[in-house]
Amino acid sequence: MDKKNVSFRIKYEILDEITRLMPETGAKNMSEFVINALVECLNDEECMKSFDEKMLKQGFSQF
Repeated sequence: MDKKNVSFRIKYEILDEITRLMPETGAKNMSEFVINALVECLNDEECMKSFDEKMLKQGFSQF
C-alpha cells in the first residue's frame, strides 16, 4: 500500500467515524461536528494537556 492509498484510507475512516457520531451530538453537518469537537477540546483542560504532550513527543514546541 502506498502513501496515497493510506492517506485516502485514513480520510475515509475519519469521515465514517464523524458520520457515525454526528447523530449522538446533534450536529447538523460535518463542519458543525468538527467545530463543536474543537471547542469542546479547547474548553477541556485534560484534552488540551493530552494534545500538548503529544505535540511535545512529536518534536513541536508549545504555542
